[in-house]
Amino acid sequence: AEEVTLPLSTYLSYARRDSDGDDCPLYAFDEWILDDEGEGEGEGSVGGLPSLSAAYTAPRCFPHDFMSLMGDEDDDRPPYRWLLIGAERSGTAPHVDPAATAAWNTLVSGRKRWIAFLPSPPPSMEEGGSGVGGYGGGGDDDDDDADGGCEGSAVHWLRNVYPSFVVPSVPGGEGTARAPLLLDFVQLPGETVYVPPGWVHAAVNLELSVAVTHNFVGPRNVRDSLEAMRGHDPGMAKLWRERLEREGLIERERIPTRDC
Repeated sequence: AEEVTLPLSTYLSYARRDSDGDDCPLYAFDEWILDDEGEGEGEGSVGGLPSLSAAYTAPRCFPHDFMSLMGDEDDDRPPYRWLLIGAERSGTAPHVDPAATAAWNTLVSGRKRWIAFLPSPPPSMEEGGSGVGGYGGGGDDDDDDADGGCEGSAVHWLRNVYPSFVVPSVPGGEGTARAPLLLDFVQLPGETVYVPPGWVHAAVNLELSVAVTHNFVGPRNVRDSLEAMRGHDPGMAKLWRERLEREGLIERERIPTRDC
């Protein structure tokens, strides 16, 4: 999807009125507004406003942030936290969070529907399919036209692909998820959703919603995350590993040697 930048007031006006006629409603992901350094006038400000990062703390059950050893001021650290503002029907199609990170998502207002796939693909999707591991995309040309050419969007996936993952509970019924292959639930204000590393998941805003989300690395996923980072940026992975070893968060890497 193409990124655009616009004032918050413009987006809120769009979300409250104009998004009804949009086949693919825009979804605001803003990482800079949570930057401790901020932008605009004064230290720790964003456009003259205090940094929003001081307005909340991470949930106590997610205390780890091993990627912080890269340094918050280091431009090489991958983006890891966002303020999310989504119009009704906006969202994210099935995806896996990058670099083997886990994530938490706290909803401030609105309602958000989540579909999360346990790490075992449904048999019907093992033979093929597009998107992440066969979980997303697809649909015939008529469906694409009906959604205004929004193939790949969350709302298109929910309408045209997701029904293949449920079976009717009774003839003509609305359907029940094929347990234990997926979770389908609605998140309410004040609730926090945890997404384990490697889980394919999608989310659709059922109404105008505001949330904060962080991707993080802890003891359980640090080795997988290091391996993913090594494939993306070997130099940063080496530096990160050295800092992890210095802090005693992982064992020192043993370099194989041979007898002369």
